Amino acid sequence: MKCEKAMEQYLKADADEYLPLALRLHLRFCRKCRVETAAMRSALDMLRNEDIYTVPDDCSGNIMAVVRNSGNSYGRRMPLFNWISGEVIIIASIFLVQFSDDRNWLTGYFGSNLEIPLYIVLGILVTVYSAMFAVSRLGEFKKLVVRWQNR
Repeated sequence: MKCEKAMEQYLKADADEYLPLALRLHLRFCRKCRVETAAMRSALDMLRNEDIYTVPDDCSGNIMAVVRNSGNSYGRRMPLFNWISGEVIIIASIFLVQFSDDRNWLTGYFGSNLEIPLYIVLGILVTVYSAMFAVSRLGEFKKLVVRWQNR
């Protein structure tokens, strides 16, 4: 049996498992493999006896402080072009809805009282979208205001 195959077979075996005869014979006559398996057994025994897996009672504060101070951003940022093109589409839809066949159908079904609620809903949509844009870009707005104040 070759050393590579013997070590592979040794690593596949559980610690308490009975080793095959060919592997035991190889370990008996191959000093290199015998030393390597003895080192693995002692390292495993040391890990079993060591109390390295204990964690302090409350380490979450320290971990979260490191995460906060790391400067990494875990959120995805939408490019400015996508925000602006979305806003343009919403505003264009406010003006183009007047020429839509669906609007004509809705007006026929609901009557002329449709225009005020429709424009209120579209106005709310523009307001919410603009607020989401502003909140997502607060850092850039802050830099812009500071630069404008320093003029």
